[in-house]
Amino acid sequence: KLEAARLKRGYRGDYSIEGRSKLDGNKDEISVNFIFSFIETVRPTILPGTPRAFVKSENGESEINETTYQAVINHFIRVLGAKKKLKICVVDWFYGHCALLTDWEYDERPKFDENGEPVWQINEETGEPETDEDGEKLQDYEIIRDRPLLRRIDPWDVVLDCDSKSRDGDTWRAWRDIMTVSEFYKLPGVTREIKKKIRGKSLPPDLLRQPNGDSRGSSEKNWVIVWRIYDVENDMTYLLPDGEAVDFFVEEKQWPWEFEVGDDRFPLSILEAKLDSENPYSFSSFIAYWGQIQERNKLRTIIQSNVRRSAPGWVGQKGMMDEEQKNKFTQSKIGEYVETNKDPKGIIAKPLPQLNPEYFRHDQIVEADLNATSSLAEFRGDDMGDDTATEASLRDAKANIRKGEAKSDFQDFLAVVFGKLGQLCQQHLTLPVAVKIKQPNGPKDYSWLKVHGEHIQGDFS
Repeated sequence: KLEAARLKRGYRGDYSIEGRSKLDGNKDEISVNFIFSFIETVRPTILPGTPRAFVKSENGESEINETTYQAVINHFIRVLGAKKKLKICVVDWFYGHCALLTDWEYDERPKFDENGEPVWQINEETGEPETDEDGEKLQDYEIIRDRPLLRRIDPWDVVLDCDSKSRDGDTWRAWRDIMTVSEFYKLPGVTREIKKKIRGKSLPPDLLRQPNGDSRGSSEKNWVIVWRIYDVENDMTYLLPDGEAVDFFVEEKQWPWEFEVGDDRFPLSILEAKLDSENPYSFSSFIAYWGQIQERNKLRTIIQSNVRRSAPGWVGQKGMMDEEQKNKFTQSKIGEYVETNKDPKGIIAKPLPQLNPEYFRHDQIVEADLNATSSLAEFRGDDMGDDTATEASLRDAKANIRKGEAKSDFQDFLAVVFGKLGQLCQQHLTLPVAVKIKQPNGPKDYSWLKVHGEHIQGDFS
């Protein structure tokens, strides 16, 4: 996590080890912001616009169902603002791994009969109203809106199965969620006893900022941290409050999802960057050429310092000019007359320091190594000075392979995420949603259709 934080500071131009705030303010530190350049160049090639899902039937379902299923997924991709969340995921991926949660959410309201009387939850076995721990009857609720949830999770809020060296073998995954005390108290499993045990607390500065960049507000004791744990081996999900003295789950329930997207049954989808067989967490490719980045920054600092020392300077006899004359002389305009108290031949220019040309040559070598190791030049389409058409053709082919591999990896990740989103709609979409569907006989003709879960059943990929 500290390593990723150091690399993320590089995006803002801070390549120091401990952070720029701890540097000597009087010391020049020049940085060539390679990480910013790399991300802003490569990211648009991986996610050039709003993604779209394309589906096909796996067992001969009708074309109408296939078209409707695809339209529903693309409707929610647009409505849920998937593009913005996925852009952040691409950046996360550059630093190690990214995580995206697919779940279902409901908006409910208390239910009343036609006379305005409360409708109570009924126990199916006894036929009597359900009651809470105080013996109060529980009012029934009706769903007024339901839809999928697509949420980018901070990679460093995610805990992965440490016994698994790849995500295919995970038996559990967990992530840290932060909510207000009032939100926590509304959770279904929070009893009066739990409310006594769990109190709000202040958040450290690094947790006060939400994943979308907005501030959570006050750091006063108004927050509860919980861990959401997904146990795929036992088909269970748990909610565990954060704290050393906590030895209980707020909620234990059966696995509420039925994902069948490849081997991934988790609601939390993970895309890794560079894999390490000795570590469950992947690492950033920036680490591979961090030394070259640092070396180039040092070279640029040396060159810049020499340029500043090369500013014009003058040597003269004491008393030759007063302060006003000195200012006129050093800042004179073309054709301006400056008087001196003594012979102006006594004023000579300071010799300029000479910088060894090897510094410039070495800077070019480091830049070439950096571009070759990172493939940035290939993504930019730089002219590499090929001697023959064959060399240029081979280089272009290599560049296309690297570009295609990065784009393909992210598209595979999107296929998993959108596949889960579609399956959630099949299972939980009870209220109709209006989607725009292209007519097969007229590509430019569209019609609006109200769709719910029954209309999109089938096996699709």
